[in-house]
Amino acid sequence: MTMQDFSTSQGALLKARAELKVALEAVSQAVEQQKAVKAGTERLIRRFDAIHPPMVAESARLETLAKQVDETLRAAQAKAQDARTAAQAAFEDFTNFTDPRQNVSLMSDRSPFLLLPVRVETRFVRVNVNDSPQHQLWVRIYPDDCSLDTFEPMLSETELANAQRYWQAMWRAGGVEADERAAWRRIVTAHGSGRASWIVDSYQPTNVAQKPVKAKATDEILVIPTQTLLTSAEATATATYWQAIWLSDDDPATQKAKQQAARAALEAATSAARAAEIIANYSPYNLTDKPQTPLRKTDVALSTTFVIFPGDPLTKQGAWTQAPRVNFLADRFVVLGYTNGVKTIEAIGGVVSLPLVVGPDPSGDATTTIHPQGGDLFVPDELQWMVDFDRAVEVGMALRIDLTDGQAASGFDRLLVLGLQLSLSDADGKTALEDLFKHHHFGHSGLSMIPQGTPTHNTTGNKTGYTRVDDPDKSFDDRKQQALFSLTGDPMRKQDGQWLAELIGINPSVLARVHNSGSSDQLRARAMQCALWPATLGYWMDKLMTPVFGDSVVENTYRFFTNFVSGCGSIPAISIGNDPYGILATTAFS
Repeated sequence: MTMQDFSTSQGALLKARAELKVALEAVSQAVEQQKAVKAGTERLIRRFDAIHPPMVAESARLETLAKQVDETLRAAQAKAQDARTAAQAAFEDFTNFTDPRQNVSLMSDRSPFLLLPVRVETRFVRVNVNDSPQHQLWVRIYPDDCSLDTFEPMLSETELANAQRYWQAMWRAGGVEADERAAWRRIVTAHGSGRASWIVDSYQPTNVAQKPVKAKATDEILVIPTQTLLTSAEATATATYWQAIWLSDDDPATQKAKQQAARAALEAATSAARAAEIIANYSPYNLTDKPQTPLRKTDVALSTTFVIFPGDPLTKQGAWTQAPRVNFLADRFVVLGYTNGVKTIEAIGGVVSLPLVVGPDPSGDATTTIHPQGGDLFVPDELQWMVDFDRAVEVGMALRIDLTDGQAASGFDRLLVLGLQLSLSDADGKTALEDLFKHHHFGHSGLSMIPQGTPTHNTTGNKTGYTRVDDPDKSFDDRKQQALFSLTGDPMRKQDGQWLAELIGINPSVLARVHNSGSSDQLRARAMQCALWPATLGYWMDKLMTPVFGDSVVENTYRFFTNFVSGCGSIPAISIGNDPYGILATTAFS
């Protein structure tokens, strides 16, 4: 097998998997459309009136739409099945290249490997093989949380509604930071900082550049949400009307007369019928606001503004609609066992079936998801590998390794489980890692960088630096900046986010808004090395050991010491969820 065969097969597999991903997304969208139509039909049934023409028309429309969506779903499912078959065929063609012991040399020397952790479970067993007793080592492999992908780009109905409330509150805040923090805090409380960022970035007003700014914090802004902008004349008349209504209750004795006058003015500017439509459809969401005590309504500056939303995007019914999965993992795992520093076993597992489902599918019906069945628990086929060892062997996540009597008796000093995803090219591996980081950042797990000195365990004096409680104030501070660090070519000015991105080979923009990516731990460590050199090793070599070390040796040692020696590690650490991850850089020093 040549390098050209490897590249051709790898390219065909990548293309087939990309087409499968698109096909599965189409199925997911069709399913959500089907759910939306079904929900709309159920709502209509609860209040249906056969003699009310609009309801009859809506019922007919939903019935037609249901048929169209059902047909769309069937077509999408058929296309997804074809894509799944094509992807499986492409992977079978690539199977000959999946043994990393033989084929790692087919990859470019410039390709770094990022080895993500896995959880390993082992058991020594004695089984009968062809009616003869045989010692075996059973090894189970589970992906770590950092490999799990639970991100869903589509917004739910609740998320869309909360996004609209957030932007309305931001218009109402008028640039007053305390009020903007309150708006952010509410959406973070509902969805978490990462998901909240995704929600408000994905759904923004079309006039976001015209977000109002208060001259004084006590000013009042009436905010009218809409997806259909009024004409300039109607917008002015509408703003005047609602301001008059808001001011009218300062004097209960004249309130009714003022409201009638405001209605008459609006009708004069438009028409009676149009005024009724405007009042019904263009009402300020915060009409009940009152000035801060002791101010009266006539004491504050009042204005009216429109927040213009785009058309509602396709939404899903619930926040969780897909099973968690692992999209990228080693093609095959190799188990190495050592005794007294000598390798005594080596075994390779089967081909890993990707994507690997690692949790229940909320979109499945009750008969196909996890549920009690008699005195046992029914586990769907895609999750059987997690509970059935034989199935785990089939999908490449477990191995049975034959042992000698001596190996079974003495065991092993060290057991390593390693794997590489040779099916990904350099560029696709980089993209996959970037997508994984983005999905953690904008998902419920969260992604951040860990400052030096952060406690990783609870002790009597200090608590761990990790908590399940999200801090909306910290994420608000992060969002005030477009990027938490600026790119520079000066190693003495690079901040931790740039160091991490460059050292693991991803685009720095992926980490630009990740919490603590603007920290300067690496910068300070390098500055400390420069400060320590003349008072420690530099003084000893240059002064105390003269003439043992020549000037060139001292200079080279200085450069090595200030560039490659650090008390905090060469790569910043990260946290995904509540789990801290250190990154150890190494190479084949030979």
